[in-house]
Amino acid sequence: MKTEKAIRVLRDYNLWRRGNEDMDQPDPREIGEAIDSVLVAIQKAEAELDEARADLGHLKEQLDYTRKQRDKMVDDLDQLVLTVSDIRDARGMV
Repeated sequence: MKTEKAIRVLRDYNLWRRGNEDMDQPDPREIGEAIDSVLVAIQKAEAELDEARADLGHLKEQLDYTRKQRDKMVDDLDQLVLTVSDIRDARGMV
């Protein structure tokens, strides 16, 4: 059973269970199928979410590493600029 249909079946069942007298009693087998389908969908969604969280963790680690590399490169460039400036000053260049 597709998830959308399972959700409709369970919503209808809940309406009937809460006393909607305009509805016939739902088929218990269909309710069981709907429950099984929704449980499978939930398990699949949880697995996908866990995978996405793991991917996000790896991306965060890569971003942190890249930021550290960038900061080191900026520091190295700043040091190079200071060195060039010191050389120019020593040679009397402006």
